Amino acid sequence: MAYPYKEVHVLMLSWVEDDLGVLEEIQTLQRVFRELYHFSTTAHIRIPSEDPYAGVERKIDDLKRFWSHPDNLLIVYYVRITLFATRKRVY
Repeated sequence: MAYPYKEVHVLMLSWVEDDLGVLEEIQTLQRVFRELYHFSTTAHIRIPSEDPYAGVERKIDDLKRFWSHPDNLLIVYYVRITLFATRKRVY
């Protein structure tokens, strides 16, 4: 199957504290993207609950540098749970 993109990359994000049991869902979806659609790359970033922004920002910037091209498509899949930190911030 031909796509209008040179490469298709998939970035999956989920929390380290996997209270919902989403890791299996992510692994299944990664296989679908890789084996059924033959997308170039899949990556999974696990977001830490301690300082989540800083923990993920650099990794995403690195991936954007490697994958960024006008002929590429980046699919981002984010599994969310609401986390109430001790500082009463919702992440």
